[in-house]
Amino acid sequence: MSLTLIPLASGSKGNATLVKNGGTVLMVDAGMGVRELSARILSCGVYPSEIEGILITHEHSDHIAGAVTFVKKYGCKLYVHKKILERTHLFESVDDYVIEIEDGSFAIDGIGISCFRVPHDAIYTMGYSFTADGSKVSVVTDLGLVTRPVYDNIYDSDVLMLESNHDIDMLAHSKYPQYLIQRIRGANGHLSNADCAETVSRLGAKLKTVVLAHLSEENNREELALDATRCKLGGGIRLCAAKQREPTGIFGANGNVVK
Repeated sequence: MSLTLIPLASGSKGNATLVKNGGTVLMVDAGMGVRELSARILSCGVYPSEIEGILITHEHSDHIAGAVTFVKKYGCKLYVHKKILERTHLFESVDDYVIEIEDGSFAIDGIGISCFRVPHDAIYTMGYSFTADGSKVSVVTDLGLVTRPVYDNIYDSDVLMLESNHDIDMLAHSKYPQYLIQRIRGANGHLSNADCAETVSRLGAKLKTVVLAHLSEENNREELALDATRCKLGGGIRLCAAKQREPTGIFGANGNVVK
């Protein structure tokens, strides 16, 4: 068995990512309608009913839009940080399926999970690292700054999905109002291509695959994001950008790309 990362959608129109190990399938976020989400899951060779749990990063709609309906339809567990549960009523209709989590570690069917706070302008935003059989997969999007705890948690990942939201020059010359530009560039906003690239360059020798996530359709281009990180990577590391409108691929922690 090998941990596998399967990005289903990434961007401001919806986010969802599968993490699979053997027969255990988890999903990070469910930010789109259940019909579309189910179709994308099926296209990757997984039945939606196989998903054991959804782990929520934060409460913004592009990360939770389909979560409640998905839980009602398929009966999986919903893992949500206690601070989000304390300050919202978003998940009350599926309360029997909700598992309250805090920063730290737990396990689901042999997959070790570390959840850690990342800086973003939401109630409480989480990143996740998954470990099994000596392999590690990390998913970190929607953050304005890579803090030391974030870096420590994603270090020595075999597969990393990390935000590369915007090109600094494109954002500076965009049509966005200044307050929004400042918000995006701030410590609680979104990670730039340059910051993503610098982080990836310091993540240890185990790294085999990097998936750039949450690219802005207005303030970034795929080739810019890829070029920025490619310049910082050593040889033999696979690099790609997660797609918004279709699944991106199936990436094994052993270095294999299934699709």
